[in-house]
Amino acid sequence: MFVAPRHQRKNLVTAEEYERVRALYIETIKGDSNIARQPEVRQKLSQNHADVSGKRNPMYGSHRVGSSNPNYGKGQKVRGALNGRAIPVVCLETEQQFGCIKDAAEWLRIQGVSCNLTSLRRCSVDGQRSVGGYH
Repeated sequence: MFVAPRHQRKNLVTAEEYERVRALYIETIKGDSNIARQPEVRQKLSQNHADVSGKRNPMYGSHRVGSSNPNYGKGQKVRGALNGRAIPVVCLETEQQFGCIKDAAEWLRIQGVSCNLTSLRRCSVDGQRSVGGYH
């Protein structure tokens, strides 16, 4: 089995381009050139800002703990291949693709091969070439 490597980051911007953009950004937020620091703008923002302190805050008195939390019980959506950290696996012999190591281990168990997640993980980390006779 072959475990595909994680996504490799490619630097699309050179160090010189990054420094040039960084210097330009610093110049735009310095002193009077930063529009958010101008007194007229700050006065206008403070006049139009809604007062949401204390009981006027929409979250005042709301305790989102346990089953009252709107996200309670929704943690099962990121299992398997949907997980962002899942490592895709390709069987080199059958050319079958799996979304994650767990799916590949389950397929191997169905084929009658005794296998665990650690042995599949070793294919990518330690350079092991096969698991249960599959490459």
